[in-house]
Amino acid sequence: MKKVFTFILGAVILGSAAGCSLTNSSSTSNQTGTIAQESMNAVPTDQAGTLAPESINSSQADNSNANSGNAVKPGHYIQNEKFKFSFVKAKQYDEIAESEYYTNKPENGKKYLVLFFDVENVSSKNQFVNSFYFKAYEDDYSISESYIMGDIDGYSMFSGEIAPGKKTKGYLSYEVDPGWKSFEVKYQEFGDSGSLDFIVTPSELG
Repeated sequence: MKKVFTFILGAVILGSAAGCSLTNSSSTSNQTGTIAQESMNAVPTDQAGTLAPESINSSQADNSNANSGNAVKPGHYIQNEKFKFSFVKAKQYDEIAESEYYTNKPENGKKYLVLFFDVENVSSKNQFVNSFYFKAYEDDYSISESYIMGDIDGYSMFSGEIAPGKKTKGYLSYEVDPGWKSFEVKYQEFGDSGSLDFIVTPSELG
């Protein structure tokens, strides 16, 4: 029954996403940096116009690994003309409680890997985001999202419309092998030529 509900929910979200994306598709011109404190009014830039790194907690944070190639690591963000995507953290779980009556358990020999994001609409129009725009890769092999209907650490399933200047937060969950080495996700809307890329390794789990 849960699989049927998940399939129906996915079809509805995908249909809505496709309609919104056709009117909002844009090219991707990325800026990367560390997740800045909310109280900051301006973000410094270098001569090329790329966002300079800002520390999450203090100016003493190590910003040398802000991104791997074009992929952003936990604790950093990437921004284009529509969104500011903050890759807040990634955590691994043996199981995830959906309610006091039901606990999600991965396949035998697997673990849950959950990625947490904050997203701000930096454009002047309403924008739509959801998990169907993400493609994930475990050690370079494609992997499908494992849908969990409950909240995790105060984050809900990744989907929603965001008004200009407003924010949303969401998570992505996957079942992974315990010995995984690298996990990547790419956010790309229908019709866009570029993607916003994120990467995490086991040593960077929260």
